Amino acid sequence: MGNVWERSDHLPVSSLDLSGDPDDLPRDPEYLMYLAGRGIGAAAVAVYGVYGSLHYLREARGQAPCVAFPYRNLDGSSQAVKFRGTQTKDFACDGAPKDLWGLHLVKAGEIWITEGEIDALSLTEIGISNAVSLPNGASIPRDDTGFE
Repeated sequence: MGNVWERSDHLPVSSLDLSGDPDDLPRDPEYLMYLAGRGIGAAAVAVYGVYGSLHYLREARGQAPCVAFPYRNLDGSSQAVKFRGTQTKDFACDGAPKDLWGLHLVKAGEIWITEGEIDALSLTEIGISNAVSLPNGASIPRDDTGFE
């Protein structure tokens, strides 16, 4: 079961600081259309508190529409926000994500570890709970010749 991790100290969703009601988070139509195009609906988005935002992206050379993935500490407090462009694969962070994305939502039992936040949302969309993501993906260093 190599990608399963056990955890028993779940923090209830009701204790999370989501800076208000998740229904009040920005719901930019472009961001929702981007996620819908990936097969992700509003229910999965609300579980993780994902929202749409304009943010500076280097590739866009300015403000660009993004999907915002809030990283939370186990107590629900804000740790960082990762912004991914809806028109490019460029991303930026406010803060430094140091934990698995979505770890604060995990209940006791198996944890499904994915490469990216979209992958965790996709698992949630199909009914798999306890989906988390690596904060920086799973890229292989360019100078690594061990993989051929």
